[in-house]
Amino acid sequence: RGVKVLVSYGCVPDLKVGIVLKMDDQEVIDDGIAQAVQYSNDQNSQESGSLELLVGKSYKGRNDVLQVLSNLKYRNLDCSKTLCVSNSGIARQGAQILSSSTITVGKLLWGIDYRGKETMAAVDTMPELGIAFMLKIDVSEVEWPLIVNLLILLGAAFGITLFGVLGLG
Repeated sequence: RGVKVLVSYGCVPDLKVGIVLKMDDQEVIDDGIAQAVQYSNDQNSQESGSLELLVGKSYKGRNDVLQVLSNLKYRNLDCSKTLCVSNSGIARQGAQILSSSTITVGKLLWGIDYRGKETMAAVDTMPELGIAFMLKIDVSEVEWPLIVNLLILLGAAFGITLFGVLGLG
């Protein structure tokens, strides 16, 4: 048929039987993508706050537009039935990373998402499937805990320094 296939062979010596499993390469890829999308949709339905896991691929080979395959948490869209594309700042960065065809793990991005909110995201790519995972969160949800922790650390450092200067330590 001229189609790439993946073949696996197993042998059961006691039964004197060999088993060959053959699947079209594209079927394996499509199944992997479907599983990734399902996982993303499941995670997003359970997650509160702005944390969102997206699965996307380059839209028609362009490196500036991301086609989102998983459902968008804040839009009433089923992206398996509707074309969901985005060229927002953060999606464009994700599409550019994906177009490089190299494995990327935990690449941090900052930008505007499809809702117009400033977000921070970590991107992992799977070039063999042609997809990227993007875990994103609104910057506003990240900043306050970070600021509070920095203030606590600064206060502790100031206190330790003051203790040392006053010779109370």
